[in-house]
Amino acid sequence: DFNLLNLMKKVNKNMFELPENVDLVPIPLTVNENGRSLDRNPEKGSGIIRIGWISRLMRHKNKVLSILVDDICASSYPTELTIIGDGNDRKYIENYVSRKKAENIKFAGRIGTNQLQEYLMQNIDLGVSVGTSALEFAKASIPTVLAPAAAQSRYFSKHNEGYAWLHQANGFDVNTYKENKDIIQTFNEILRDYQSNDKAYGQYAYDYVYHNHSIE
Repeated sequence: DFNLLNLMKKVNKNMFELPENVDLVPIPLTVNENGRSLDRNPEKGSGIIRIGWISRLMRHKNKVLSILVDDICASSYPTELTIIGDGNDRKYIENYVSRKKAENIKFAGRIGTNQLQEYLMQNIDLGVSVGTSALEFAKASIPTVLAPAAAQSRYFSKHNEGYAWLHQANGFDVNTYKENKDIIQTFNEILRDYQSNDKAYGQYAYDYVYHNHSIE
């Protein structure tokens, strides 16, 4: 709707001091100002990259999650995936993982808001998700990767390049699209980048969410 789009642009300009050509509004979050110095992942050192995914386990999200499961299973890097969340389509993704015989993929279920940040800092090295869930990893200074948009899951199921670092996001859009050819990478390229300097990528993620989404 043209009138609604104009209203959104005016809100962006007046409330968020953004240019009127920005169509998306930043998601406001409370972000720990000491995030840069958070002591996370004290058990790291096994060589396994502990990857986290957060979402409601609904069919449209599972279409994207199944792509990640495929990439985990095909990757040459030692990884472990923890799926955080629940939903009425959980059985579908559990069966999908079971058919893959993927012993390095586990389900953590629903974790309460008050416990989530601590859980992430203790158990996750690299966060992958879509939408606002991706910002939860970034708040904890965890290197954060955007997965393909659910609307284009069919396309990305046939193409290897579909992931992008959160800090490279276009505007405030926390998904990747096939049109984002300048920033999307393969899953193994993401893991290569992570291994090259995980602390730097954690810093990039935290800085992105602090400067673009913090309400402080």
